[in-house]
Amino acid sequence: MTKQESSLHEYDLWLASEYIYRLRNLVNLAQKRAWIQSMNMENDHMTGLLFNDLANLAQKIDVRLNIDGFNNMVTDGIVNAYQLPFSRKESFFNFRRQSKQLLLEELSKKGVDIQITN
Repeated sequence: MTKQESSLHEYDLWLASEYIYRLRNLVNLAQKRAWIQSMNMENDHMTGLLFNDLANLAQKIDVRLNIDGFNNMVTDGIVNAYQLPFSRKESFFNFRRQSKQLLLEELSKKGVDIQITN
């Protein structure tokens, strides 16, 4: 196995507490492309930091973000399987879902290729 082939099979495990910082560091080192895939994302401070980096990079390199369709089913870590019409909780979840959608739309306007999969 060549060195290049062996590097294709290497991986790192990161602590959850350091994940976003390490990801941002890698993204900001990108010179040709930054492609990210995620099952879910929330419109929070940490995501905002990463998405700001992606928006700035999209002016210079190929930036893509693939988000699983699961993202539309989860709000603040809670699966939206059971909706309670006309409840305050449902109103809040709708607001949070809309904020995630608006965030992705803004990111797309800034040049990031957004794909929703599954």
